[in-house]
Amino acid sequence: MATIVISGEDFKALASKTRTGIIKLLRERNYTLSELSQKMQLSSPTIKQHLEILGSAGLIEQIDDGRKWKYYSLTRKGKGILQEQPAMQFVIMLGITTIALIALMLSIIATTQQAVSIQEQAEIAKATAATIQEVGEQAIETTEKKDNSLLVIAIVIVAIIEGYLIARATR
Repeated sequence: MATIVISGEDFKALASKTRTGIIKLLRERNYTLSELSQKMQLSSPTIKQHLEILGSAGLIEQIDDGRKWKYYSLTRKGKGILQEQPAMQFVIMLGITTIALIALMLSIIATTQQAVSIQEQAEIAKATAATIQEVGEQAIETTEKKDNSLLVIAIVIVAIIEGYLIARATR
């Protein structure tokens, strides 16, 4: 299926009910100015003005094959604008859109859950670090009475565990 690019001038040309009515009539067959005037129940000068706008937008063309009457017909671009899309393409596009929306929703849910999980892990790490710090302080109090080497070992272990928990919580 060919892609049709619609410009601002095309939109302007299609903005009138009269002009869209003319295009719909020309979809059936080629018409003369007087036939279009009669079908649309408007004067010939009014129809002529609308035909000029549609022609300048490249949606219709005048066919002059040397006869008395000049006919107007849709250009390829004009036919493309009116081309009806098969129902299957609509269903496929609807399906793709639905799948994309579901994927987006699942992604948002997963991201939210991950953020909550990281926040919970950080809270647990802080609580554990506080508990380890308390144990370390108690160990320090106990070891002050005994041996300074145990104090150094306890401080190093507490520092390592705190560093690990903080690093894990920030991942």
